[in-house]
Amino acid sequence: LQLDSLLQRSRLPTLYLNIEFKDVQRLRADRQGIELTGVHIPTPNNVVTATVRLGDDTIPVQIRLPAGEYPFAQASQWAFEITTQDKRGVLGWQHLLLYDAASHDALSQWGLSESLRREGILAAQVQAVSVELNGDALGLYGAWAAPGPDVSVDELVYFDPTLYWQDLQRQRGNGPAPLSVRLSDCQVATVAMLNVPVTGTSASSQAAVQPLRDLQLGKRAPSDVLDVDRMGTLLALGTLWQGTPINDWTHLAFHLNPTTGRLEPVGLADVISSPGDGVLRWPACFDDPILQSAYIRAMERVSRPEYLQQLQAGLGNSFQQMQLAWDAGDLTWDELAARQKRMARWMEPTQTVLATWAVPQAAPKPDTTLQVSLSNLQHVPVEVLGFAVGKGTFLPLDPAWIQD
Repeated sequence: LQLDSLLQRSRLPTLYLNIEFKDVQRLRADRQGIELTGVHIPTPNNVVTATVRLGDDTIPVQIRLPAGEYPFAQASQWAFEITTQDKRGVLGWQHLLLYDAASHDALSQWGLSESLRREGILAAQVQAVSVELNGDALGLYGAWAAPGPDVSVDELVYFDPTLYWQDLQRQRGNGPAPLSVRLSDCQVATVAMLNVPVTGTSASSQAAVQPLRDLQLGKRAPSDVLDVDRMGTLLALGTLWQGTPINDWTHLAFHLNPTTGRLEPVGLADVISSPGDGVLRWPACFDDPILQSAYIRAMERVSRPEYLQQLQAGLGNSFQQMQLAWDAGDLTWDELAARQKRMARWMEPTQTVLATWAVPQAAPKPDTTLQVSLSNLQHVPVEVLGFAVGKGTFLPLDPAWIQD
């Protein structure tokens, strides 16, 4: 397996970033600022000129650190936003993002992107690459494409969390202070058009902006604005590939379907929520029974074993190749099957019963028998299915364990 992984990584395209020393120092200063606050809000002065060598091509580019909120564990790692200065592009893309593969769950992001595309939902492509900066190997990265020719960028709208980032940066930079702007409140975020000013947009562009503004202000329900079936599918597939529900819509964009008049979701870079972040972002967007019902229908479909079988057949060897390339051995088809079972249990919830157990006087060993006494708090007989151990382990009950 290790030899296969090394062989697969040796086949990856390598992006050689060549940046002048003074410009590297500018980027390094920007990264140090991120390490202090966990937030980066770039300005035109943060962009540096550079070249990217890929094979025999040397491509002039502009590079900056991506905007947004960085978990503190990832703040010290390099990430890049690259815009090419000619039509050749890099990996065929005019605009791309580079994130460290391990810290940004690149395999999960790739699987989610490929699954969304199989469902007919627009999503940014993800590709495995190696990255070198001025001759120094940075390691394995995921390259995310910006919206491509499938959808004109003029048609995409998204929640712009800049106000929240500014407030968070101020709060972390100046010492503890209450946030005046909450990302979890849809009303405070501004809606922006990609590459198109919000003011003075065309009628077609405004037709996409206005529904999202109405959703933002609570004037219309999500089910009146969004294609709930596609949104439910995206949330269900995110749950499968992440292991927990997606709780943050800030990395989603939407485009207007002129036939239905509804906004359809688009998965941009880094859709998977940060691990351990249990905060529900945009709660108003989830508070809609029709959207919730669509989510549950999609969960029921995605959690069937045959769905994973079809997905495995459709992706073929690509999944294993990406797994080896990114050295992501923890995410396997067996792990995805286990997640499916958890998703199915969520839709048929079990009741917790009161249990007591005697702690042995001596330190327990692997073969130590523990006696657990259960009390039924229901007014009807119940079947004990097993034990939930910690947050992610379910131990099924062996009937042989039951004593009179």
